[in-house]
Amino acid sequence: MAMERQKAAPHRLTPSEQAVVIETIGCCAAKSDWIVEAASIESTHTDLLLTYTTRNIDDTVKWLKDQVTKAIHRTTPYNGPVWCQGKWRSFIYEEEVWEDTRQYIDRHNIRRGLGPRPYEFLP
Repeated sequence: MAMERQKAAPHRLTPSEQAVVIETIGCCAAKSDWIVEAASIESTHTDLLLTYTTRNIDDTVKWLKDQVTKAIHRTTPYNGPVWCQGKWRSFIYEEEVWEDTRQYIDRHNIRRGLGPRPYEFLP
């Protein structure tokens, strides 16, 4: 589904680029009124579970993508597109769905051998 929105070939994040994503998301979270409840930063995609914010969620996602892209371009040799156009985002209202989503993201990290909550910015 995302392939038809891409203008460039998909980019797989290198381990050093993934480290930049982790650091940048942590810095953004520290400046924001939302908290990252769960995160998985993989070479092909990033999953984030954010708490409620009064800010527009589409603007928040755009800001995060912009900050991460600028950081990757500034600190690594890569200078091309980082994300495909568009995004998947949804709102969670039920506690059970929230917990299922957190466990889904944690399982991504466990499968990669990182443990369920590998990032310092997670509560």
